[in-house]
Amino acid sequence: MYNKWLYVIKRPQKDIIYLISSIDKLEELNVKYIFTDGHSFAGYTQFFNDRGYLNQVDWRAVNLKQWNNTAEDPDRKRRKEAECLVYKELPFESISAIAVYNQEANDYIFNVLNKKNITLPVSIKQDWYY
Repeated sequence: MYNKWLYVIKRPQKDIIYLISSIDKLEELNVKYIFTDGHSFAGYTQFFNDRGYLNQVDWRAVNLKQWNNTAEDPDRKRRKEAECLVYKELPFESISAIAVYNQEANDYIFNVLNKKNITLPVSIKQDWYY
């Protein structure tokens, strides 16, 4: 049986950062993207490349803190994991901000950006982590 997590290295929360962009910015920069109505690994997930279909994403599920499926909602986890996937690479200029787990990560990222003379908002969003 295929183990989809075999090559995924578990990282501490403080080592994970969010690079924040938007479909508006991707389109402005002519970046190819697709988005899904759920985790892309599921065979029945739908893929879209037209922002007119953003209403197909279950934003309520995406924003929930709960990840688990329930008897009442056996597909919640897949829908919560809706994705926006960028073709090949995300251009740095498409990033509008960075979110981090704690002050240690904030200071580290701030210093990295500062050494490169990059001004980009960095904020602590501990509630984005699980």
